[in-house]
Amino acid sequence: KNGGAQPYMSPLLTSRSTGEPFFDMNVRRSHSNGSFGGAVSISLAPSYFANFYAGLARGEPGLHVALVHGDGSVLAHWPQGTTTPDDDNAVRSARPLAPYSMRVVAWTPREDALAPAYRGMALLAGFGFPIAAALLTITWLALRRTRSALETAERLRSETALRERVERALQQAQKLEADFATEKSSAG
Repeated sequence: KNGGAQPYMSPLLTSRSTGEPFFDMNVRRSHSNGSFGGAVSISLAPSYFANFYAGLARGEPGLHVALVHGDGSVLAHWPQGTTTPDDDNAVRSARPLAPYSMRVVAWTPREDALAPAYRGMALLAGFGFPIAAALLTITWLALRRTRSALETAERLRSETALRERVERALQQAQKLEADFATEKSSAG
């Protein structure tokens, strides 16, 4: 009547006749001159929202959803028996429902939120580890072959150098022998 927040959302109430929980949404009605003309009130069952949230969360293990009043009290939640998380062990998101004094809070335990990432990493590791092992094996084999080829090339160089020295020594010996034979034939 005094122009409070519009629409007004009540906290969670219990029906006197059925014992069922509900909350009210009230909207002020004004006459054309702006004077109070009454109120429109509707009662909402938390089970309606819980069923709606259950449909949204189908196929999302660990997902929790709650409709929270502006004063922080929980109006509806799914799954039943849960409240909003107070610890840092959950991944959560909240969205206000303007112009209502409510917000929707959704959360999931951190391990449930990270499980798909862990499965993806395990799958990548399952493919990546054998590939990395194969690449390391190929690299090791290539290194062995390269070292073997370098050792063979070094032995070839050594043997070539030794052969050249032997051939020079042989040429020297043949030259000395030829010189000796020439001197012998000229002296004799």
